[in-house]
Amino acid sequence: MERHPLLRRQIERLLGHEKDRLSPAFHEFLEAVNEEYLALEGQRVFLRQIIDESPNFIFAKDADGRFRLVNKALAEAFGTTVDALLGKTDFDFQANAADVESTGKTIRMY
Repeated sequence: MERHPLLRRQIERLLGHEKDRLSPAFHEFLEAVNEEYLALEGQRVFLRQIIDESPNFIFAKDADGRFRLVNKALAEAFGTTVDALLGKTDFDFQANAADVESTGKTIRMY
């Protein structure tokens, strides 16, 4: 079974050339971890599809007001892509940036 890329990178980084000398029990453990990685990746893809298919705005921001999760509907409302919105604030996209700067508040889009 092909290992999840993240797991493969971590094994290479932590174990380097020693990975070939691991016990069969440890290889079994790694395969179990790999199966969990793959299952989680499948769930992530499924949830992403649900989020992006919703016509409603779905987003989450961090404590600094930066977008950490956005869906396609919100990105389209801002005239950009999901990837372009991630890590940005309303200030980066607000049509009237002076309002955001002076009040610290954003205009809600409904």
